[in-house]
Amino acid sequence: MIELYEQEADCYVGGVDGSGDPSQPTLVSDSNLNNVLKLTAARSHNEMKRNLAALNDRLEAGEDIEEELRLLILENAREHFNELEKRGAARKSKLCKNKPGKNRNKITQQLTSTSYRAVKDLLAAKKKVFTANKQACGSKALTSGNVLVAGYKFVAEHVWEQQGVKTFLQSMIDGVGPGGNTLTAGVLSWTPFSSTSSAFFNTWASAGVSWTGAGTTPMETFYSILGTLSNSDNLLILDSQTNGMKAIIW
Repeated sequence: MIELYEQEADCYVGGVDGSGDPSQPTLVSDSNLNNVLKLTAARSHNEMKRNLAALNDRLEAGEDIEEELRLLILENAREHFNELEKRGAARKSKLCKNKPGKNRNKITQQLTSTSYRAVKDLLAAKKKVFTANKQACGSKALTSGNVLVAGYKFVAEHVWEQQGVKTFLQSMIDGVGPGGNTLTAGVLSWTPFSSTSSAFFNTWASAGVSWTGAGTTPMETFYSILGTLSNSDNLLILDSQTNGMKAIIW
């Protein structure tokens, strides 16, 4: 299973539009919905790149395509575009020093998550398999068991989404919560992220911290808690369609 996480290419805080501004409403017109549905009809990676290039040309021409980009990301989460990144692999995302605006992406730093166990390994470890009942809603919509249900695609899934690390840190740097509220504790300094040798990427020992838990750096520790090749405590097996919707909600 391979997925594209378009939202992680930008420094968004909340929502799914990648703008980094959680206070902006999501408004979708019928005309833009139809345009995006046409775009998402293409399945190949090359076609996807051509579609995105066409959108970029329209953006540079001054056309407002924000609604279409929002929907493009939403459709990706439902697995229309799932050809760029293998599930289980380490994922890269970025933090932005500047607040939302024209200088948002001028100064950035890359985060790298940890690889995690695949479905077959989680089955061997007797992790629970969760499947959505497409004919039910509410508390009966999700059932659990120990085997893969026929007719579904399954993925190894984090109980806590990996993008939560990036979203949490970016929210602290911006001083803005996912709902657009100002954080009462103030703004997190950019200093720990200013270079690859800064505190967040350097070893605990170099900071004078005696650490015996998972991860040799703060970044590794953050991601290790979510699930790794050696730690499956916060990993489970989930049908892929539900996983896509979970990513949107998160």
